[in-house]
Amino acid sequence: MEEKYDRLKALLLELFQLNQPDLDFGIYRILRARADEIRDFLERRLPPLVREALSQSCVAGRAEPRQQGVEAARATAPAADHAGHPTNLRSSIPDRAALEAEVYDQLYRFFSRYYSEGDFLPRRVYREGVYALPYEGEEVRLHWVNSDQHYIKTGEYLRDYAFRLRPDDEAHPMRVHFTLVNAAEGEHGNVKAAEDRAFVLAARDFIAEEDGELVIRFEYRPATTADWPAGEGRPKPPSQKELIAIAVARVLGVEDPALSPWIQELGREHVLADGRPAGYTRLEAHLRRYTARNTFDYFIHKDLGGFLRRELDFYLKNEVLQVDNLVDGAAPLVEQHLGKIKVIRQIALKIIDFLAQIEDFQKKLWRKKKFVVDTQYCVTLAAILALGDEDIRSRLLAEIAANAEQWAEWHRLGFLWEPRTEHGPDRQPGRRAGERSGVQWGDQTDDGPGEQLGHRTGDVGGGPSGQPADVVAGVAPGEPPGHPSARDRALEFLLAHPSLPVDTRHFSEEFKGRLLEALGDLDELTDAILIQADNYHALDLLQTRFRQQIGFVYIDPPYNTGNDGFAYKDRYRHSTWLTMMADRLALARELLAPDGTLFISIDDNEVERLKCLGEMLFGPEGYLNTFVWVNNLKGRQIAGRGAAGTHEYVLAFGGPDAGVFTAPVGRLKELMPSAYRGLDYDTKCDTLGPYVTKNELHNTNSKFNEETRPNLVFNIHYNFETGEVRFSAVDEDVDYPGFVKIPPRRNNDGRHRYHAWRWSKEKIARDIAELEFVQTAEGVRIYTKVRHFAATALKDVITDITTAAGSRDLAQLFGSAGGIDYPKPVALVEVFVAQSRSDAWVLDFFAGSGTTGQAVVRLNRAEDARRRFILVEAGQCFDALLVPRIKKAVFAPDWRDGRPVRLPTPEEVRRGPRVVKVMRLESYEDALNNLELRRTPTQEELLARLARENPAVRDEYLLRYMLDVESRASLLGVEAFADPTAYRPKVRRPGCEETRAVPVDLMETFNWLLGLSVTRMCAPERFRAAFRREADGRLVLDGDILPDPQGPWWFRSVEGVTPDGRRALMIWRRLTGDPERDDLVLGRWLDRRRQSPGWDLVYVNGSHTLGSLPGAGTASAVRLIEEEFHRLMFAETEGV
Repeated sequence: MEEKYDRLKALLLELFQLNQPDLDFGIYRILRARADEIRDFLERRLPPLVREALSQSCVAGRAEPRQQGVEAARATAPAADHAGHPTNLRSSIPDRAALEAEVYDQLYRFFSRYYSEGDFLPRRVYREGVYALPYEGEEVRLHWVNSDQHYIKTGEYLRDYAFRLRPDDEAHPMRVHFTLVNAAEGEHGNVKAAEDRAFVLAARDFIAEEDGELVIRFEYRPATTADWPAGEGRPKPPSQKELIAIAVARVLGVEDPALSPWIQELGREHVLADGRPAGYTRLEAHLRRYTARNTFDYFIHKDLGGFLRRELDFYLKNEVLQVDNLVDGAAPLVEQHLGKIKVIRQIALKIIDFLAQIEDFQKKLWRKKKFVVDTQYCVTLAAILALGDEDIRSRLLAEIAANAEQWAEWHRLGFLWEPRTEHGPDRQPGRRAGERSGVQWGDQTDDGPGEQLGHRTGDVGGGPSGQPADVVAGVAPGEPPGHPSARDRALEFLLAHPSLPVDTRHFSEEFKGRLLEALGDLDELTDAILIQADNYHALDLLQTRFRQQIGFVYIDPPYNTGNDGFAYKDRYRHSTWLTMMADRLALARELLAPDGTLFISIDDNEVERLKCLGEMLFGPEGYLNTFVWVNNLKGRQIAGRGAAGTHEYVLAFGGPDAGVFTAPVGRLKELMPSAYRGLDYDTKCDTLGPYVTKNELHNTNSKFNEETRPNLVFNIHYNFETGEVRFSAVDEDVDYPGFVKIPPRRNNDGRHRYHAWRWSKEKIARDIAELEFVQTAEGVRIYTKVRHFAATALKDVITDITTAAGSRDLAQLFGSAGGIDYPKPVALVEVFVAQSRSDAWVLDFFAGSGTTGQAVVRLNRAEDARRRFILVEAGQCFDALLVPRIKKAVFAPDWRDGRPVRLPTPEEVRRGPRVVKVMRLESYEDALNNLELRRTPTQEELLARLARENPAVRDEYLLRYMLDVESRASLLGVEAFADPTAYRPKVRRPGCEETRAVPVDLMETFNWLLGLSVTRMCAPERFRAAFRREADGRLVLDGDILPDPQGPWWFRSVEGVTPDGRRALMIWRRLTGDPERDDLVLGRWLDRRRQSPGWDLVYVNGSHTLGSLPGAGTASAVRLIEEEFHRLMFAETEGV
């Protein structure tokens, strides 16, 4: 019994996330805070609960005579067979200890079959080796193991993991970076997906100092016996735990003097979060964490409690109940057996309650809307120059001209290269954009890589005059009187380059507030939204604002090749991928407009499963096409067998109103000449306008003849002088003076005489102006006129656009491909984006380096369109490539080797983006890391009393409610709204363990929760006020509230329109802690806005005494921001 109890306890410690006390991240850290209580339940409460349940059931044998009647059978029969199943009931009466042991054994067998390294996998065992699948009578059903789970992993930790050895030393943090390299060729190559992988320290060049960081390289592959150290050959490959020990020994054994400070720090003993020494090194601690993050917790079950309860009943009926034995067994034994099953179920349900609590808690955090932790704007100078208020415009331009950080970024992005003519860099700043149109931006001169507004390359941080940044705003030292100052030259340059993007992250919050207020209708001006976030959470946050508003979606998800960085659970590669895609495509479907289309790039690894998934989500009628993209005619042999691959696919799905795919003929011939040959038609003109002729009137298909289409087989008589037309039967011998007789085309199928015409007599007579009759030596040919000939139908094959073109696109912008493997070519994405409306919102939630954004910018400039786009990317690529790429695309249309070769014309500036919003969202990891379990003294006292007086109620609290109740205060307390600019949770940097406290943008988050289209975002205002007491004791204002930059009362308002068309006003303020004074100032501040039109909705943070806000013809109830914020933030978690 003890052995089986210990085995069950070890499993439950693993299930309850308590078997690795050194892991201090995510749910492990949270549960560790109550580890003692959970262990106490398992060690001290669980065995008595089992014994008590057994004693209360008929298993204990409440009737002594009944027990005596079968006493003789007890001594000779075992409790269970070798498989854990009860033996024949006619000869089996186990004693109390044996019954208890069987309960533990059955509980272990049940829970262990569904659990695998942090995840519950829904595998219903029908019988040994056979599983049962859910089926509801569909003709065809797509099933995968994890279909009822959320995929929560990210490839960030798999690719990159970083930490600081000196976290508090900003000058010398000693940053260590674990990174993956490709597995060596040979026995490690061609890894099968079914094998378990492990992190193996690279065989060669595994450690180096690079750019001030210590880089340690690993391979992620199945371990082999060759991974044992020399002389320690063993018959089995090392486990991950053993590989960690090998890696620690190799790294700490490095004797390079240059690396000794690093090795010394890594070799220090790790200290646990509670301050105790860990007994192992800092290096081993981080290796444990690194491997655990990429091995455990890939999924969150959407209904673990319901699933396990259903499976428990199935398990008990199918594997424990054994109906045959019940039929044959004696009544006392049957009663005893049923009582034992009742005990197993009773205890199992308690364990399920706690497992469901943990899983539901994680699901709540996963599904809750995520905070916007940062919002910045890239605003083109063209948008600023268009401001109507000259004073505001001039002040903003002066501040931009004086901002050294902004000039340094323009320098880094290559915006400051001096334009060149064939005679050299002789054009000076100050010319208008139109005067620069068509100027080529040249390569290096003999003296070096060009000049940047008067200073050589390498003067990083200098201003536009070539002087240090601190003199940009004034006259440089040594300048003669009357010489243009640095400020003047900077302003000249700004005026001449209206496509320059100004990034608010380089400016103060005060500047950003004034700029946004000056811009006015912010949503109308915003042409792009860039979001750094897990795409599930970004799509979820977009729902309220953009539901059924997205006209076009293009995504390039991981192809799931096994080495593309997609983090999948071993032995569940395809199932993991489908789980990841299903959730995200389901959210994207809700965003898609009725006439919208969705295009997905994919290859042979997942194309069949993706098509089935798409039809499951969009319906069979939602599938539109599978495009074949021939991207490498040379062929690429990857699998080591079969033919060399030459193509990938793009699957297209659409809403119910999706139309036909077309594209301009000229552009298609330019991009894909081999697929669009023969489209050169002579343009002609008649009284109705220009046209071309493509097809003759006769039907070329021999199946359409006098037998199948008798009404379309006749003679046509045409008068070339008058344009009249007449008809006769084919066998009728008739001629009309002045008319030429044109019989139908002869049919050569051997059975029929004629081909049918494509038009009826009535249509020919009615639309004779749409036919062209041409006299030839063979007779008269009749052609149909095509009026709309600029576009043609898009074919389902894409040619002449190679994979290498994507790398070239990046190299033109940055000088290299930026470490991105196989980026999609802009031209490819452009072909598909062209299928959207000219004013559509375009979405890419696997944005990578930002190809889709560049394609939209380029297409808008070419077509004078105004498509807007949303790009979502989670990793470090967001800052390193995506945002800079969009800035470069905005600034100039053409680039070479990282430099602009042509500036936009005034027309291209007008067609380009004006405002690009850049947002960062809280991650699921951030949500977990900021949670704390907190108990008030009253709660502690109550739980202690329950432990003494009613432990069953305390158990119920521990197993079902503890996590939800004790985490509420740290999720987002009301106190966070007292100062909406001061809520500062810890946010992790992508790809590393480093966190920092950052102010959450509560105002922007609330806008998204409401789905608000922002029409005005006012700059913050501050006021001071005086007060006095009236004779009746009332506090009143003593005069007006007065603007004061240092005043204690801070306000900021946001105006907009909700998705249902209601006008809304948000009032944000900093509370001073004196509600009476805060209320008076709020009331006066509102009085100052009485001239504004009426609002349908008004929201205010902080408690107040306002009942309604009278407006122009409407009375608006004033709502509390805190209440609405919480409701909307957790709307998707109701019932969790």
